Amino acid sequence: QAGSYKIEVIFNTKNSCDVYRDYMPYPMALLVVGEGQQPCVVWPGDVNNDGIVNYTDRRELNLYMFNAKLRTSWLEGPSRYQADAETNPFTYLEWKPQAGAPWATPEGCYMDSDGNGVVNNLDYIAMKTNWAQTTPYFGGTPKSDASTAARFTMDQNYPNPFNPSTTIRYVVPERAHVRLVVTDALGRQVRTLVEGDVAQGVHTAAFDGSALTSGTYIATVTMTGRESGMSFIKNIKMVLNK
Repeated sequence: QAGSYKIEVIFNTKNSCDVYRDYMPYPMALLVVGEGQQPCVVWPGDVNNDGIVNYTDRRELNLYMFNAKLRTSWLEGPSRYQADAETNPFTYLEWKPQAGAPWATPEGCYMDSDGNGVVNNLDYIAMKTNWAQTTPYFGGTPKSDASTAARFTMDQNYPNPFNPSTTIRYVVPERAHVRLVVTDALGRQVRTLVEGDVAQGVHTAAFDGSALTSGTYIATVTMTGRESGMSFIKNIKMVLNK
């Protein structure tokens, strides 16, 4: 039957005193897969196996469990085996590749992100634990840019202080409605830099203070994901120094 098994072998060997004694090395794991099948290499939390843990994984897990309904073969399968799981139950959540046997569906072994052989709400724990993590390799090639759109964020403007213009970099992990406005120290809005839907990725917005007086200005971004509904708000202080 497909799955992971713990192997313990006892060797009867002669020691340095020329006496035969039983010797058992460290337990090993044996992974059994069906004929013609390939083992899954699971990174806990990366349920869609795209090399990064983000909002897409949460959506894919939701969809998988919804489509499973009462099909237990989708929700129950072979658990993974980790040698140190007996002493450290969190080993299944560690960000490292873990070998797993294929399930009834190709996605099953990945959806079971906590390795216990059952797909349920506990698999979100592995996702939260490894949020925004990226695999050091994926498909044999590095994913150096995988984290560029891993989460909503906005960086400090550069340069800062500035005269007369500066650039603000912000990131959206999915298509989102973005509103980026600039206010003065008294809270009066002086500029709207972005207003509307923005595609997934890394973006920049330029702020020109040529017509403004020296002082501190506040850039406020509000982003709401179209698919996840997640919202993000952040303020940064910018200093115009003429």
